Amino acid sequence: MRYSLITGFVGFSLLAGCGPQLRDLPGYMFKETPVTLAQKYDDTFECKVAAAQAIPTDKYTSRTPTYTTPVSCNRFGYTTSCTGGNTYGGNLITKDLNEDLRVEHKDRCMAKKGYKVTPFPIPECDPKKVNISFSAASKIHKPKPGACWVSAGKSVALIILPERQ
Repeated sequence: MRYSLITGFVGFSLLAGCGPQLRDLPGYMFKETPVTLAQKYDDTFECKVAAAQAIPTDKYTSRTPTYTTPVSCNRFGYTTSCTGGNTYGGNLITKDLNEDLRVEHKDRCMAKKGYKVTPFPIPECDPKKVNISFSAASKIHKPKPGACWVSAGKSVALIILPERQ
């Protein structure tokens, strides 16, 4: 029973990694009146720069704990073989403590520019089902339930309405 339960968990874990890894866009920002992709990119960039200038980085650096394996030696005739003595951990970790504050500053800046956040998550489009081309002149529409998104650059996503899928 225990073996079949463990085998089931391992098998399910392996299957969970198969197929396209689509993710939801939890808070998509849009305007009531459609804007171009280029305008949204410019607005996003301006707000990111304003947030970076207003809120400095506050880096916190630490190390993970270290562990050294014990040394074990065996003698075979005139030969001695030792194993162990390996050190694990001690990795350097750096975190910016103000990162969340900068994101909030950017979101508030976008809200001042008239952007709103969707009240529902939007799934990523399946690339096999959606074949669309876009340019900087493409319009950013208010999303509807059933819409999905595609990446349109470093920090901008383009919503594909249900009737275009």
